[in-house]
Amino acid sequence: MLKTSNSLHVFEGHKHGVQCISPLQSSNNKNDNKSNNIGVINGNGYTICSGSWDKTVRIWNIETTKQLIVFEEHHLQ
Repeated sequence: MLKTSNSLHVFEGHKHGVQCISPLQSSNNKNDNKSNNIGVINGNGYTICSGSWDKTVRIWNIETTKQLIVFEEHHLQ
């Protein structure tokens, strides 16, 4: 349970506003969230994914707070 609303870390890297953010789920978890803009990507529970109007999708490690990968020129379809 969340006890405070204090930020633990600010992930920086996007040049425009973030449109969506999602925890990355293991491929053996069922994803029934039809409104999820990201879908299921293989993960270990320590990563999150953010998508921005700057046409990038970024994968972050929430333990180390490091950016793992950037997918560029992502377009809405």
